[in-house]
Amino acid sequence: MDHKTIENYDLNAEEIAKLHSELAPVRLYELTHKYFDKEGATLDLGSGIGRDTNWLKEQGYKVIGIDASEGMIKVARERYPQLTFNKDSLPNLTTLADESFQNVFCSAVLMHLPQDELVDAIKNILRILKPSGRLIISIRNTDHLEGREDGKLYTTVIPDFLENYAKEFGGKLLLSVENYESERGLTWDSYVFEKKK
Repeated sequence: MDHKTIENYDLNAEEIAKLHSELAPVRLYELTHKYFDKEGATLDLGSGIGRDTNWLKEQGYKVIGIDASEGMIKVARERYPQLTFNKDSLPNLTTLADESFQNVFCSAVLMHLPQDELVDAIKNILRILKPSGRLIISIRNTDHLEGREDGKLYTTVIPDFLENYAKEFGGKLLLSVENYESERGLTWDSYVFEKKK
């Protein structure tokens, strides 16, 4: 994970929390209803302030949140003390065992990794997913030439790159869709993968 990005989230956790509280990835929530198994263990990977972790819990999922930022975890624990939030980060996910989760929700995370960490990140996300488990990923890129916005890294993740490496590590693409967020003028790419049996 990009260290400057983590530092930015640590330093601005309360401000970011305020923004994220006003937004909700409705399209991703629709995808969870369609593709996730409510009986399976669920991971919110890059859980931030816990907004999506809490939503998943409210829908009946057995969920925990993982984030790289101590600042964001602190906010999440304050807001949702009944939920579990732990520190870990891509690309390695060292605290998570192989085939631990039936569902992995990964919104707005991969774009914050340097290009040279993406392959290991994809490999380890699929490593922690159970056979027939489902993975939902959302990514947005940036128009900033230096690849940073407000200090946070935004790596361009090419769809073919993501699909090809997911396939190499046992994933099969079920859905790829682009959505435009009119409130902020942003385009998001969302993917659903299934791990092969």
